[in-house]
Amino acid sequence: MKQAPILSEREKQRMLQHVQRTSYAARNRCMLMLSWLAGMRVGEIAALDVGDIVQPNGTIRDQIQLRADQTKGDQARTVLINSQLKAELDRYVNTLNQKIDPKRPLIGSKTGKRFSANGLCQRFLQLYDHAGLDKATSGDVNLAAESTLLFQESALLPWLTA
Repeated sequence: MKQAPILSEREKQRMLQHVQRTSYAARNRCMLMLSWLAGMRVGEIAALDVGDIVQPNGTIRDQIQLRADQTKGDQARTVLINSQLKAELDRYVNTLNQKIDPKRPLIGSKTGKRFSANGLCQRFLQLYDHAGLDKATSGDVNLAAESTLLFQESALLPWLTA
């Protein structure tokens, strides 16, 4: 079975530099960070509402509780938000310039409507292609994130079992 290519740190930096020059740069960066730092699938990112990450008091949650209807396998799951992702999400939410509506899509189109999973996947692919990373797919990013998460979990395992 052919393995999907994994983005190097240099390629990630290249992608972030490209994203800074795009329309909706904050939104695009947030999409990438949810994929890279949390290992979320494109469909899960598309299904997020602001209330999934922002608490009623306006602070960013420590974890995202994905409902079964938000996941590929129809199994609810918890996504932990590390400090780096928390800072990224806080920065993004502060760019929304509106009263925080918990039912609003977190990642909205230019009209503010929710992306479909396919539409958001096309947006990811377009970003990668325009950054000159056409070898990448949305699944590649998840693969890299999942391997990082597995390493983090294995490093934490002694602490969890003690």
